[in-house]
Amino acid sequence: MLRNMATIIKKELIESIRKYRLFILMAVFIFIGFMSPIGTKYLGEIMSMLLPEGYEIKVRQASEVEAYFQFFKNISQLGMVVFIVVSSGLMADEFEKKTIVCLLTKGVSRSKIIISKFIAGALELLFCYITAVIIFRYYTGVFWSNQVEIATLLYSNLIVFEYGLLILGLNIFLGTKFGTKLATVTSCIFINILQILMSIHPTIAKYLPVSLLSNCVYIVEQKKTVSDTVAAVVISMLITILLLVISIKAFKEKEIEQ
Repeated sequence: MLRNMATIIKKELIESIRKYRLFILMAVFIFIGFMSPIGTKYLGEIMSMLLPEGYEIKVRQASEVEAYFQFFKNISQLGMVVFIVVSSGLMADEFEKKTIVCLLTKGVSRSKIIISKFIAGALELLFCYITAVIIFRYYTGVFWSNQVEIATLLYSNLIVFEYGLLILGLNIFLGTKFGTKLATVTSCIFINILQILMSIHPTIAKYLPVSLLSNCVYIVEQKKTVSDTVAAVVISMLITILLLVISIKAFKEKEIEQ
């Protein structure tokens, strides 16, 4: 069992390099890790140089907390959108290109395929995310001496990563259900937008997984504590597990065209 799963995970990681998924995701996360502190530090100076003489524009004061705000905003608005796109083909591509038949004819169980693809996608995201955090932490150290505690840094990034796992589970389910990359991407984006619209209501917002993308900033700013995010974290984890379970069920019931 473990050998089969390890083989599929290795196959997925190799394909992510061959199809440039990993390179695209890595490039975006490196850009975010580099530009978030740099942009925060020098945005005011850059804007004053670009504006005509006599014009003034107010920008938020450069600080380590502001750099974290920019980092998480970029991860949420750019990093996660790119991750939605690159992970949408994990299952959908297999059905569109009919390569799933090759795996099934080798006797690999459908549940192992789902779990292995999830693990491979999670490893890709983890690798890119850690790289971004290391770069970001280095430059915040240069500019502001890293005054945010390590525990705060770890937890705030952990809950964002958890939301990334939810996106991964959702894309695997949608790819299994629809079998096309376009339907997977559009459906995943629609579900995320729907969550954002629902989060306008504060009573509902604290239970929505998408709230993790804003709570990470509040954790750094010390406006919220870990206990304030527990509900959304637990719900996000349960939904991710549920998505994997129903993905396996849907895959087992799906008729595969030769």
